Amino acid sequence: MDSLAAPAATGHALPVTIFLAVASIFFSVAVLSSLLKKRRVRSSSSSSSSSRRRIPSPSHGRGYEVFLSFRGPDTRTGFTDSLHLSLKDAGVDVFMDSEELHVGEDIGPELLDRIERLVSIDDNKRVVLRLLEVRKRDVRIIGFFGMGGIGKTTLAKVIYNEIMDDFDSCSFLKDIRETSSHLDGLKRLQSQLAKDLSRREYREFATTDEGTNELQHRFREKKVLVVLDDVDDNNQLEALVSVAWFGPGSRVIVTTRYKNVLSLNPEVLQYEVEGLRLYQSMELFCRHAFRMDSPKAELSDLSLAIVETTGGLPLALEVIGSYLCGKRKGIWEETLKKLEGKPHTKVQENLRISYDSLDSEHKEIFLDIACLFIGEDPGMLIYMWDDCKFYPRTGLDELILRSLVKIGEDGRLWMHDQLRDLGREIVRQKDVKEPGNRSRLWSNEEAITVLKEYKVRIQVRRC
Repeated sequence: MDSLAAPAATGHALPVTIFLAVASIFFSVAVLSSLLKKRRVRSSSSSSSSSRRRIPSPSHGRGYEVFLSFRGPDTRTGFTDSLHLSLKDAGVDVFMDSEELHVGEDIGPELLDRIERLVSIDDNKRVVLRLLEVRKRDVRIIGFFGMGGIGKTTLAKVIYNEIMDDFDSCSFLKDIRETSSHLDGLKRLQSQLAKDLSRREYREFATTDEGTNELQHRFREKKVLVVLDDVDDNNQLEALVSVAWFGPGSRVIVTTRYKNVLSLNPEVLQYEVEGLRLYQSMELFCRHAFRMDSPKAELSDLSLAIVETTGGLPLALEVIGSYLCGKRKGIWEETLKKLEGKPHTKVQENLRISYDSLDSEHKEIFLDIACLFIGEDPGMLIYMWDDCKFYPRTGLDELILRSLVKIGEDGRLWMHDQLRDLGREIVRQKDVKEPGNRSRLWSNEEAITVLKEYKVRIQVRRC
């Protein structure tokens, strides 16, 4: 730094120093590019032969190999652009933040989205990889347990994407609890698992017993990786996986809210996914509440107090932080009082604070998505909501800004299962005993029963 303060006294030292520094960086880029290319060749050659696909996270979008974020016009229009082009030419997947940012200013929403997943994953990932020991030839089932919204599914996706190239076949079965609740849901899951592991079309099994028998004998020679996400009953495990069903070196990951589901099966190694540490919680909260890594000075104490009420639950930090973003201090103080009146284990009550503050039209859109439209294209639904005078474009933007709804990589609507359950419980509470009096019916069995008994009421919403 002294040479920068007095360049004249050093003759040609400064240009040479800068040249060497830049040359060193570009040499590092060349080495990095070479390593990434080699890694990509290995991974693509193995994955293309087995038709594998990585599991995207609907909340975080695509993954990048390099994050490039040099600030200021002196580097932006020269050095950084050249570095960005060199990396792209080398085939490296680069995210370059395009906005100029001065000290203390907001992180843009796109950059925020890309770096959000870096909070908290590494600690859990290291422990789980040690438990999995993918180079060993025994068959293992690892069960992640913890409350909803703690990050079990995100951890499972990260692990799945990291180790999938070590296996002959892979399958990631999501929303086991939700799918199993539908008619023939467990059979459909068995058929999907057989299709994924055989890498060909598979007829749907006539019964769960037929599916269990096929899975027991079909894949004993294959080294497979299976993830069962959101299991809530031991019967689901018994119908889908066992250490005796798969070839040497196979690994199964199970996520569940309920430890007792894992305890009923002696084959399962258990791992508790715990909440974020305080500094991690604060960082994640601030990224949503302030679009920065640290709180504004005048809200620092309130931020800490709010974070401490969440128990380190990532979903609560994200939703509450998004709700408070841009709100005046009085709203923050009122929110803290509401949160302090509820234990952090009452996740849905904490999340409902954000729902309750929505406009009535936007509440209707939220409930529609929670009950009926997860996984659907919002472009088609906008016409319906428009006709209902729900102002859907504004409504969807508001729900997304509050982290209540997200758009997946496939452009379809996605909602965390805790938020989905919150919406459905709000509808169910309108009439616990008589489904026909509720505004929405999402269960096939309940809908059929109501129709058969001619009990469809005017309350079943029509626009």
